[in-house]
Amino acid sequence: MRPHVVHDKLRHNLLGGGARFVCDRPWVVLLAAGLLAAASVGLTVARLGFDADRNDLISASLDWNKKYIEYRRQFSGYDSIAIVVRVPGGEDGRSKAEDFVRATVAKLEHHESAIRRVWWGYDPRQMSPILLRLDPMDSFKTHLAEMSQAGPMLKARNFGDLLSALPAALQSQSKDTTADQAVEMIAQFGTLLDGITQVLEGADAGSTAAAFDLSGQSDWQFLDSDDHQLLFIEIEGEPSTDSVDQFEPAVRLARASLESTMKQMPGIDAGLTGVPVIEADETNMSMRDSTWCSIISVVGIAVLLIVAFHSFSIPLIMVGALMVGVMWSFGYLTLAIGHLQVLSVVFTVILLGLGIDFGIHIVSHFELIRPNHAEGIAGFRQTMIDTIQTTGPGIITGAITTALAFGTTLLTDFTGMAEMGNIAAVGVMLCMLAMLTVMPALLRLCRPQLRHNPSAEGRLIDMHRQGWIMQLIHRPVITCLVAGAIVALSFVGMARVRYDNNLMNLLPEGLASVRWQQRVLDHSAQSLLYGVSITDSLDVAKRRAEQFRQLPSVASVGGVGLMFPADEDEKVALIEETRKQIAPLLDSPVTPEAIDAGGLAQRLTGLNLVLSIALNRDDVKAEPKVHEALSQLFDKVRRIQEVLADAKFKEHASERMAALHGLFVSLQTKLRWQIDQSLLTRPLRVDDLPALMRREVVSIVKPVRYQLKVYPKANVWDPGAMKPYIEEVRSVDGNFTGSPVQIYESGLLMQWSYQKAGALALIAVLIVAYLDFLRLVDALLCLLPVSVAFVLTFAMMWLFDVTINPANIIVLPLMFGIGVASGVHIMHRYRQNPRRRPAGLSQGTGKGIILTSGTTILAFASMLFAEHRGIRSLGFVLAVGISMTLIVCMTIMPAVLELRNRIHVWRRLRQWRRAQDGQSK
Repeated sequence: MRPHVVHDKLRHNLLGGGARFVCDRPWVVLLAAGLLAAASVGLTVARLGFDADRNDLISASLDWNKKYIEYRRQFSGYDSIAIVVRVPGGEDGRSKAEDFVRATVAKLEHHESAIRRVWWGYDPRQMSPILLRLDPMDSFKTHLAEMSQAGPMLKARNFGDLLSALPAALQSQSKDTTADQAVEMIAQFGTLLDGITQVLEGADAGSTAAAFDLSGQSDWQFLDSDDHQLLFIEIEGEPSTDSVDQFEPAVRLARASLESTMKQMPGIDAGLTGVPVIEADETNMSMRDSTWCSIISVVGIAVLLIVAFHSFSIPLIMVGALMVGVMWSFGYLTLAIGHLQVLSVVFTVILLGLGIDFGIHIVSHFELIRPNHAEGIAGFRQTMIDTIQTTGPGIITGAITTALAFGTTLLTDFTGMAEMGNIAAVGVMLCMLAMLTVMPALLRLCRPQLRHNPSAEGRLIDMHRQGWIMQLIHRPVITCLVAGAIVALSFVGMARVRYDNNLMNLLPEGLASVRWQQRVLDHSAQSLLYGVSITDSLDVAKRRAEQFRQLPSVASVGGVGLMFPADEDEKVALIEETRKQIAPLLDSPVTPEAIDAGGLAQRLTGLNLVLSIALNRDDVKAEPKVHEALSQLFDKVRRIQEVLADAKFKEHASERMAALHGLFVSLQTKLRWQIDQSLLTRPLRVDDLPALMRREVVSIVKPVRYQLKVYPKANVWDPGAMKPYIEEVRSVDGNFTGSPVQIYESGLLMQWSYQKAGALALIAVLIVAYLDFLRLVDALLCLLPVSVAFVLTFAMMWLFDVTINPANIIVLPLMFGIGVASGVHIMHRYRQNPRRRPAGLSQGTGKGIILTSGTTILAFASMLFAEHRGIRSLGFVLAVGISMTLIVCMTIMPAVLELRNRIHVWRRLRQWRRAQDGQSK
């Protein structure tokens, strides 16, 4: 006996014995299945978790991912949420935007459970004066000029000397300053007069001196864009383990705070962006799309099954058995993996779409042959045995090939997809087992009459009318030649389909977080995202910063690179020059001398006279802002004179004049120290940075590491544009890491993983088909429908301008796994009865393939309603792919098998003629 005959007979007997056991002991089967399902549900509820960290979707053994994981362990703030505020037009536009930022920050700072840190600017007065060299060159030179003109304060022995020198200082500085600069300078003198007034009125000299800022810096520096048209709030979220996306709580809180402020302060345009925001938006939209697509597909499949079987109970029985298989799958998931993640969370939808196919093949054949057997339990049993023996081999092989297609992802480094492939592969096998056991048991119990089903022949709607197929079978050569020509033309379109690995092109058009990211790029020379170079040496950091700045693809260098500005040498030279100019004042300080009230009043009278004259000058009147500032200064002088003349002051004149002298000494000492520190030429140290900025530079764990933030000019989401950036920065630091590297490398990994999985799936499916049929020709014929459909699908993608992308590239392994099942069923039916027409589609197989393909097409076509462009493209490709497979199964495959029959008959006839000729001779 031939090996394949023994193989088929053994399988036939095993399937028949299993079906007989289920029909004779349905309650035993259902009790065992129910207990296992209940245990699976209980285990799932108790132990199944959710892994929200998207970085866990990638294998931790990959070198580039190891570096990123270590970077995240060492530093904080690696993924920041950014609130972007557009500065409105008008004179007060900037102040409105700043007030908006302050109001939003106030709402954010009291939510430590979801937010670690909020950074929206810094107070320059709290920074070490030596950090002056980090200012832009224009601002740096302005501050140096102010130091050069600090002579009156440094040479004065008391406020009397300073007031006497004030007119000359104003006169000399006004020559080289603009109106705005003059107003700012006058305001500084006004602040000094306010301090004098406060002390003379009895205020504490120490607290008054502490409140003074002599650095020339503004009170607060907001984080803004290069053109100052956007303000930023950077938020470091607290990762959550309870959400589908780990930063979703922080994003939700940031969005709620922003919307609340926008309601309170209308007229300000603001939004959220950053990797966590884009990922959270994508996750929420994907979940919403998946939910609606599932509802649409379930309704569509239910309607299709009800129409096809003219029954409500049979579809319910099929779904009930399928749900048992899904419960078993959850139990396996909990034991084998222990968690879901953003990719594997959709495995239930996959099982619903694929698992129902097994039941359709069984029921399609069962209702076709049920009238051939007696009514009652005995007839039901024999019908089910014949059904399982006939459809079982195809179902098992189809399930194995589909499972292997998913299982090929286990051989890739894409952990997220490998986990989903693992769950889906085992889940498909468990759903197949449920359909072969639970569904027959339910049919046995739910049909106590066990009478014949209504004949399918008399139904109004028939899912498989064979007339048109027979027309193609009668002319198999013509059918094959036409099909060959179409496939040849399709290769042209297939070759032109391009791969687009830009993740931004998968998101819905007009997504707010993406739009705001583009606005940031429009207003700044750099992205919000950055790559990272880590070192334990400041000398190495300085050298790398210089090298990075020379790269064409780099916009700027931050982090510890801020301590080594590109123009540092020029600034140090200017500092040395300024120090030489005022060295005598710094190195030989004057001795302060007290002044009495009378002397101070005399100096004030002189200053008052000078200001009166200045206010009446035509050049001053021509500058309204300057005139107003001098008027306010004049009023402040008059106010001091009034205080000196007040009786209350005279009662405490001596002690208040002593306090005023203390104020002068404190301010002069403070100014001298600030100038001295600002003019230091030593290298900057990390300790010079304020605590908030040190978080951006120094690691949070020991030993100490420093990070250089290297901002790219290109859009980090476009791998093509990012390639030069990645290659250039790696030429400086081979261990370079960060978000751009992760985005770039994961895109390449995804592309390679699916290509590898597709090739492995093809090989695995061929091997399984060969083991099933033990004939290479039959195994290759099983792959004919899906192989032809694969070419036709890519041609359709080119025709409708659909690219291959990271979302739909999963079609490579899935089409071979899902599509080959139809070819397997056709070959099994053909081998069981080669002479039945249409070849391979007789005895309910054609109807079963149409229904299973229809349910799968409906499931995937429902994705066309998704807003997420990646999900939409996946739905298009798989729906078209299964549709093409169905068309090939209904046209080309039976024609090829018919041609094979004719060739076989021709060979037999030829052999018979030869035998006859031999006998006649």
